[in-house]
Amino acid sequence: MSFFGRLRKVRSLGSFAAHLGKRNASSIPSIPLAELKPPFYEVKKAPDLLVRLTYPFIFADIVWTLGGLDLIWNRWTRPVESNEGNISEETQYELRPWWQRAFLGTMHVGFGCAWAYLVFTSSARNIRKLWILPRRLLPQSTSFAGHHAVIAEGFRSFRKQGRMYDLKDCYLSAAKRSDDLILNIGRPGERGGALFIATSGAIINGKPTSREESREAIMKKFGVRSGAP
Repeated sequence: MSFFGRLRKVRSLGSFAAHLGKRNASSIPSIPLAELKPPFYEVKKAPDLLVRLTYPFIFADIVWTLGGLDLIWNRWTRPVESNEGNISEETQYELRPWWQRAFLGTMHVGFGCAWAYLVFTSSARNIRKLWILPRRLLPQSTSFAGHHAVIAEGFRSFRKQGRMYDLKDCYLSAAKRSDDLILNIGRPGERGGALFIATSGAIINGKPTSREESREAIMKKFGVRSGAP
């Protein structure tokens, strides 16, 4: 999936934050990945430019936002009018009223923050590793009520913690204009979170596979559930 294709899906697919806000923290627990056996699915390399360059993009956005804010607050001027209401021959300038600069500066900062959030959340939804385990294979310290758990580690997972979901709350769908897959969190027809599964360069059960083989293996693992491609 292309760089801009992933960005366009941010609103329609939602994000981790939106999904977490809809459920209790106890219903989406985190789990230490070091306690698990090797994953069913793994990609070593970030699937596209957006994921690989997330932090440079955000750094550039910060520089652009702060630089623009400085220009607006300290350099945004207007011509000084003479007492007769005409601009003097030797034009002088003064800063615009503070409320104009504050309004435009606020809009500029808001746009910069929105862009950083857009890039980071889109990157965070790309799965690096994926486990599908029965409850008996989970660490004893894990509290899980379902029969099978889906555990996902994203490229931006914090401190090697994976998010755990009940398999019955997950289903697959196809990504548009791509052979990649989307892991939807929530029953079909419900609005929930969505995670990207890249099929190119995937390692399935420890073995490198082609795009077609990885796609088929992932679909088979999920049993081609309702809503699957």
